[in-house]
Amino acid sequence: GSEEANFLQIWIQPKQQNINPRYQQRSFPKEKRKNSMKTIVSSEEGMEHCWINQNSKLSLGYFEQGKVIDYSYSAVNKCLFVFLIDGKIAIDENILDKRDGIGIWDANSVSIKVLEESEFLIIETPVNQK
Repeated sequence: GSEEANFLQIWIQPKQQNINPRYQQRSFPKEKRKNSMKTIVSSEEGMEHCWINQNSKLSLGYFEQGKVIDYSYSAVNKCLFVFLIDGKIAIDENILDKRDGIGIWDANSVSIKVLEESEFLIIETPVNQK
């Protein structure tokens, strides 16, 4: 169409091949997520998020300036990606600006400092799968 599109395309390999494809759609309004993390995709089926055929989890956060988010996850064969949709955050000594991303390995938690009102996506996904 003639309208400008702005989206993030993410590819995650399924853990099981040759299964029937499926499609889900959910809404996660920004105003209902203020100062919280919301699971939007998970390997666990449920009505509050979308289901994925992989041991992955995607969470969406929207926080006011000054907040600190301590995010823990199982680091067993997993890595973490943080993608900043809007705003400014700090992870350790790394400053992320709008549309920046960072990958984190060999850890089981991360501390995110919100330097200005921010919206970000956290992706937990397996690594080194065969």
